[in-house]
Amino acid sequence: MRIVAVLSLSACGAASAAAQVPFQVCRDRQDRLVTGVVDNTVTYAGLATYQQGRPVIIWNANSNRHLSDTEQIYIYLHECAHHRLGHLEQPRKSARWDDDARWEVEADCWAIQLMVDGGMIKGRHLAQLERSRRTVRGDATHLGGEAHVRSLRECLEVRTDRKAWAAALHAMIRAGADGFAGSRGPVVDSVRGAPVYASLLDVPGTYDCEIVGAAVRCMLFASRKPSPAVERYETLVKLVRDWLPAGWSAVERRSEDGAARTFLAQNGMDGTLLTLAQNGARVHFLLQRLEDAPRSSE
Repeated sequence: MRIVAVLSLSACGAASAAAQVPFQVCRDRQDRLVTGVVDNTVTYAGLATYQQGRPVIIWNANSNRHLSDTEQIYIYLHECAHHRLGHLEQPRKSARWDDDARWEVEADCWAIQLMVDGGMIKGRHLAQLERSRRTVRGDATHLGGEAHVRSLRECLEVRTDRKAWAAALHAMIRAGADGFAGSRGPVVDSVRGAPVYASLLDVPGTYDCEIVGAAVRCMLFASRKPSPAVERYETLVKLVRDWLPAGWSAVERRSEDGAARTFLAQNGMDGTLLTLAQNGARVHFLLQRLEDAPRSSE
């Protein structure tokens, strides 16, 4: 799993003055650097696209120069999300606007979650961003005004929403019956020659889960320091424990130095194994079918 570098607000001013693009750190789903290119003729503040086959973020420096550092970072990460989540490569289910609108919300969520989880904004910076985004005018595919701010808040809340997690886990368990073959999206990578597929199923607040073999894996959390990751891990472990159906067993393990924790839950009937793992400042999720695996126990 890959994620754009966790950034700091203090870096934005210097980068903007030197290059007129807040950052040059975005990487797409294939781990290619997404170059920021200044073009003041584009209609939008930023645009995710391709130039000569290479992924780029077009940046309207004139449009963005009056914005706060916080909002410039948000706009940059929103465009980065389109590359990171593979929106430009996904085939539309129809010619309607539904897919574009959904992908815009996903990009909003990815950006605000990374900013908050990564410790880039909190308190007054988050309130400042909400005030400025409230003035944005929406269109056919982009939310605007109060609806936009409400959606951003929902993006943050859904990551630990009990009902959303229960629904997602039940859907993944059902999808695992065929080894997740029916949940495979486009091929996005390979591991030792085996294809890695974009997953058509995600856990709440995550939009880039992947399927490798008969397993779904997701990056759930990334921060600059371990303590927020530990807090998120503990919240999710409690949530999953409360969800566990009858016939499942669970165990938790810690590394000797205490820097890593792993929660394992297994279905005693079919061997399905659910893993939540915190290591340093990252939290990962894994759900896999292990028909012949030994059963875990308390």
